[in-house]
Amino acid sequence: MSDHQKKAFWAILTGFFIAATVMLYKQQVFNSLQLGGILILGACYLVCGVFIYRFVKTNPGEIESWFK
Repeated sequence: MSDHQKKAFWAILTGFFIAATVMLYKQQVFNSLQLGGILILGACYLVCGVFIYRFVKTNPGEIESWFK
């Protein structure tokens, strides 16, 4: 991956994590979260991260156009 792709990946991933966490917090998901819920939440975040990675990796032309 190029330097721009790495920057785009981390920016998108960080934005997703923040937005998803804020939305879940507003729905009071974290009030009664136990180990099983933490594992499910972590797995969902990981799966979304894999899809974001694949998007950035397979679209280098589009990512480069964002930095022009």
